[in-house]
This record gives sequence, structure tokens and C-alpha cells, in this order.
Amino acid sequence: MAVQDAGPIERWLPGDRPLTAGAAWKLGLILYFRNFLVFFGIALIASSLGALLIYLFTSESQSPLVGLLARMPGLVAEFFGYYALAKAILDRLRNQPTGLRDAYGFALDEASLILLNFSWILGLILASTLIALGLAVLSPLLGIFAAFIALFLVMLFTAFLPFVFVEEGIYGWEGIRRSYELVSTDWVAVLAVVLLGGLPLAIMSLLLSGVWITVLLSALYSPLPFAVLAFLYLDIRRDRGELF
Repeated sequence: MAVQDAGPIERWLPGDRPLTAGAAWKLGLILYFRNFLVFFGIALIASSLGALLIYLFTSESQSPLVGLLARMPGLVAEFFGYYALAKAILDRLRNQPTGLRDAYGFALDEASLILLNFSWILGLILASTLIALGLAVLSPLLGIFAAFIALFLVMLFTAFLPFVFVEEGIYGWEGIRRSYELVSTDWVAVLAVVLLGGLPLAIMSLLLSGVWITVLLSALYSPLPFAVLAFLYLDIRRDRGELF
């Protein structure tokens, strides 16, 4: 991997290595507050469009399989939001005035490759689901547990995929391998962010009855753990000698 000039990013990363969990969350908060309108706007567009598409294409009368397929357009919309947010975060760390239009313009320009990433992740989830169904023949509880663990591992080890794509231009299976390689370097720290990023959103969706209230709160909260992941991604690359 060629060494990359970090530029203004280096001023964000403290001298202590590796970056502590507390320092990563503190930097994430600072970055989010300084760029609140842009980050929140990107997340709100993705969450709102995703929720709207899911509402339009799904119904209670659909079978589980049809319902899952009907949710795909909404999931794709949210997936594009991750890449737009990754673009905005990395650009803002370099003092580049990337706004909503620039971030989503990038995502739309790279739509085919982002969809390729989505397809790979979906394929991994489907493959793990098939394995879990096989285990379910032996024990339903074992099958459910295996499916949950497999889904969680896919989420964990692809956590850096949007940053890998935006920053390094790597996508598809190679992008997933690259994300896995970097996450494996400090998977405990990444795991903590994934849990703190996902659990509050899951709890909100269970406790709140209004879809649009959930969308709003999700858009308010989700950029924070995403910004923390960006700092972990950059710090790991710095420790590996890939940034200077």
C-alpha cells in the first residue's frame, strides 16, 4: 500500500498512538458539531428517502420474502447516504467545503461501484443466512444464533468500506478484504463504535411508534459514530505507516 499524504488530517490526529476510544469519540463530537448542518442534512436525506421507499413498497399482506425484496430500494438509499457522509467527513477533515450537493453528487457519480459494494454485502448476508438455515435443521435456536452472529460480523468487518472506497478507491471484494484487514487491526475499538452506533438506533425504533420521529432521531445521531469510525480508520492507517 502506497504511503499517502494526510495533509490537514494529520492536525486532527493526536500524537498518542493508537488513538484511545475516548479521544476518538471526542474528535468525532468536535467534527460533528463543527459540521452539524452538512452531516445531519446528509443523514436526514438518506433516512427520509429510505423510510419513504420502504413505506411505498411494503405492506402487511406481503410474505416475508416479498417484504424483504420490497425493502431493498429503501436500504439502497440509506447505503448511498453512508458514502455521501464518508465523502463529506473526509473532505471536511481536509478543510474542503464539501456540502450536501457535492457529497451526493459524488455518490451518484459512483453509483455503479457503490451498488457493487451493496451487492457484495448482500451476497455475504445471503450466504451466511443459507448456512444458518442449514444449522437450523439441527437446532432452530442454533440457526437463529448463527444468523445473528454472521450478520453482526458482516457489519463489523465492513465498517470501514465507505472510507476505503472514498479515500483509497478500492471497491467490491477487494474493498471488503481491505476493510477486514484494517478492522482486524483494532477490532475491539471498532466493535465498540458499531455497538454504540447501532444499539441506540435499534432501541429508538422499538420504543418510538412514529416512523418520522425515528427517522429524525436517527439522522441526528448516526453521523456521530460514523465520524468516530472515520478517525479510527485514519488512525489505523497512520499506525500502519500509510499516512504521513
